[in-house]
Amino acid sequence: PSERSNLLSRVSFHFAWPLLKKGAGKPLEFGDLPPLPAHDHAARVTAAVQREWDTELLRPTPPSLRRALYRAFAFEFWAAAFHAVSEAATCIVQPVLLRYMLQWVEHGCIDGTGECKSSSADGALLIAAFICTSLWQAVTHHQLYMYTMRGGWNVRMACTGMIHGKLLRMGGAELLAVSSGNAINLISTDVMKFDNFFPNLHYIWAGPLECLAVVVLVWLEVGAITTLAGTVVTLLVVLIQLRFSKVLFAVRQRTAKATDARVRAITEIFAGMMTVKAFNWETPFIDSVKQLRASEATHILLGQRIKGINLAIFFAAPALTSMITFIVFWALDNRMEIGTIYSVMALLNALRLAIGKKFTRAMETAPEALVAIERIQSFLNVREPNRQDVDWTAGDQGQTQPRALVSMVDAGFSWHTAGGEKKQTVDSLVLSGVSVEVVPGEVLLLLGPVGSGKSSLLSAIMGEVPLVAGRLSIRRNS
Repeated sequence: PSERSNLLSRVSFHFAWPLLKKGAGKPLEFGDLPPLPAHDHAARVTAAVQREWDTELLRPTPPSLRRALYRAFAFEFWAAAFHAVSEAATCIVQPVLLRYMLQWVEHGCIDGTGECKSSSADGALLIAAFICTSLWQAVTHHQLYMYTMRGGWNVRMACTGMIHGKLLRMGGAELLAVSSGNAINLISTDVMKFDNFFPNLHYIWAGPLECLAVVVLVWLEVGAITTLAGTVVTLLVVLIQLRFSKVLFAVRQRTAKATDARVRAITEIFAGMMTVKAFNWETPFIDSVKQLRASEATHILLGQRIKGINLAIFFAAPALTSMITFIVFWALDNRMEIGTIYSVMALLNALRLAIGKKFTRAMETAPEALVAIERIQSFLNVREPNRQDVDWTAGDQGQTQPRALVSMVDAGFSWHTAGGEKKQTVDSLVLSGVSVEVVPGEVLLLLGPVGSGKSSLLSAIMGEVPLVAGRLSIRRNS
């Protein structure tokens, strides 16, 4: 519905009203849901990120998943950045308009001196401007969250699709090197961090910029010394929160490792359950799993405590900042006026939201998202079977069909290759001098004792064992 809606419907989200109305009358079913927008299809977003990731692999520098994600979702990134700046501007303008409104009410003059007289039209314009900025803040705030939340779930779907594609392209040797618990944890846990981080993405830079603008306005309102007192308190709070964010980053890394170890152990136990039952090993394995769970729970509890401390600072910082600011302002024999008090308190509240909530939330979720990106990038960098030496002969309809489905001519295969270069020695070759043709309609039996290379030959045909000598041809779509 959003793709077929007009601008006003998209801004006000009125296109969702039919669905909400239907849900109010009866429980929603799958058939009641509207079709997914084209830009949110899993195939589209996965292909976009995979294309950018393939470009990264061709660069001379180490590939970066962060750069690939940025290029794939650049439009959504900058659209959300515009709304982040717009929201920050409205949060700053409203306290300024409030100050002029209170001065107009108290003194009848917007400059607060009482020497000039402002007309009722001036007050009406101030009220209208205040209402318009409030309405625009509501619009741009929800548009910001729409773009960032959509970016979060699109990145989650794209990374999940790339992980599944990587698993399908990996060979047997590569799968043995990657634990199933790691792959499961990437899809079930790590990709979910993007949904938490993306709504706070732009607050990493918009929060400090908004804080700087608020400090300048407070300085113009109450003077340098008073502003310095309140700013010092705010900076101390920010430094404490940054320190806790670094600790949270390290805790998140240890938590991910503990979760991988727990999932890997449980998977191995279930895979060998018959052996565990046969030898009555239940008690030792239960104790082992309990230790792994206790280690994981310890790291999770530590992370939650750090988040709780940040939340406590968030609620305590505005009251502490306001108290220090007005104590210093009063101690300097300044006059406490209604316009000054309410405007400064509104600015300090904007400062609280910019630093205490937005920036803090971004610093809490950013480490988890960065760890998830690093883990997914490490998984995507796992070596894949090299099938470049395979001659994929034409098999499309209307072209000349080759006689053999699989053809080998004096082929040699080795698991050992150095830096992508072929390394052919007697000791390194797992198969050598293989010549065979498999034609349609023919039954070919592969016989030999254990260790003679039967499984290695099948793996070679699948492209999992690198070809280092001779020639291998495989007909496409065979």
